Amino acid sequence: MADKELPIENKMESSEVDSSVAQPVFKVKFIMKAIAFCCAVISLSWFFEGWREIHRVVNFATVGILVVGTVGTLMLLGLMTFWTYCEEKQKGTLVRRIGLFETLYEIVMKRHAAKTHGGLR
Repeated sequence: MADKELPIENKMESSEVDSSVAQPVFKVKFIMKAIAFCCAVISLSWFFEGWREIHRVVNFATVGILVVGTVGTLMLLGLMTFWTYCEEKQKGTLVRRIGLFETLYEIVMKRHAAKTHGGLR
């Protein structure tokens, strides 16, 4: 019986340690992920529309559609990549560190900690 009780005690001790060292958690709501995905699909369609129109006639409107579609798609993909990076880092399964994302992660976590702990900026 003593063998069966030992793992339960160890689980209690580990949960007490985890609760005392609470770190801010970066969590993106599903609705934000869905909105970003839909916007990325729309901007990607603008890219293809701009590309199609550029082959017909080159003017400011077609170049504008192509540029907005390209920049929008790249920015939204970068945002979704950053969200994935943050989730992987918090789970401890991060494979590769990216300098830009590390800097952004530190900024986001400092702001989140200041909001949740009512603390310093």
